[in-house]
Amino acid sequence: MELTGPEKGRAHKLFSMMDVDKSKSVDIDEIVIVHDSDKAATIAILDQDGNGVVDKDEWTNYLMIKKAQKAKEGPKKFDFFLNYLEAEIPKHIPELKVFNTKKKVKGPKTTPKQTKKRKQEGVKPTEERTAAKVANTFPAVYKMPEPENITKKKARDETLAAAKVEADANARMARKYKRVEAYKNAEMYCKEYRALAKQQVRMRRQAKAAGNHFVEAESKLIFVVRIRGLADMHPKTKKILQLMRLRQMNMGVFMKVSKAATEMLKRVEPYLSYGYPTLKSVRDLLYKRGFGKVNKNRIAIKDNSVIEGTLSKYGIKCMEDLVHEIYTVGPHFREANNFIWPFKLRPAKGGQPKKRKGFCEGGQAGNREDNMNSLIQRML
Repeated sequence: MELTGPEKGRAHKLFSMMDVDKSKSVDIDEIVIVHDSDKAATIAILDQDGNGVVDKDEWTNYLMIKKAQKAKEGPKKFDFFLNYLEAEIPKHIPELKVFNTKKKVKGPKTTPKQTKKRKQEGVKPTEERTAAKVANTFPAVYKMPEPENITKKKARDETLAAAKVEADANARMARKYKRVEAYKNAEMYCKEYRALAKQQVRMRRQAKAAGNHFVEAESKLIFVVRIRGLADMHPKTKKILQLMRLRQMNMGVFMKVSKAATEMLKRVEPYLSYGYPTLKSVRDLLYKRGFGKVNKNRIAIKDNSVIEGTLSKYGIKCMEDLVHEIYTVGPHFREANNFIWPFKLRPAKGGQPKKRKGFCEGGQAGNREDNMNSLIQRML
């Protein structure tokens, strides 16, 4: 099948690209470097005269045969084949140049008949004389032995690389195990919270059925927020606020209900607003405004490793462990609360009028009980 004018132009351009030495012929091995699929069939079609060299006419004939073959597969298959060669040949031009250089060093090929005849006559073939001449001109390069320190450095680098790969794999598995453990703990805590809520509902229903009133147990956790500044403050009041870690306005801390805590709150009540946080409030505070104290530095809790590095000896390894310990006022509440940096909250959305009056008088100071949760949401 004849090639069209544009196809002939593309064919000649491809041939010129492969002819790196501009000899108007391309070695059969060079074409195999570029197009190595079905090598035997390609050589049989290209090198019809068997001289190991392909000229422009043989190349054009080869493409005509390929076009006839591709026409059976589809009308655009031959065009795709030319596109493939135009993209592939530039990638192998460095290899073609190296091959051409080696071919020049070895000398031009001679036919097997000429070589055999000259050997019978006792005369060295042309390529042997050329190779000997090149060998005398360019003697074999002596390869220096590798220095001992380089050998040791390579061995050390290989050892360190293997150790690093192993350490990365172990760390990956450890992180996976910790994630699974954290998920299991969170699921267990969720079941515990739901069971507690169901128990409260059941107790209320039983009391109502018997005509009684159910009084819930007093909360064991208080969240305290400072709402006033230093104006007209007594030194003892200032010292108490420092002991409670409330050194600035709009700072908040968790406290465990006790006799000492109650007495301290009574003394500084005009400067504080406090109440009993719910599980949602505790979780929002820790997740949205939580910072940890690591080596006396304020560190954002962006990863469970911040918690684990400080509180792992108390069995607190992730954020849900910390939330559970604070909300339930667990056995290690003191250590967990000390780890949490005092919350720096924003001024309450909508403002806080009449701060000098108590909450029962229509002001802001004092015990809000369950209404503290709405103030927390306004200050997050």
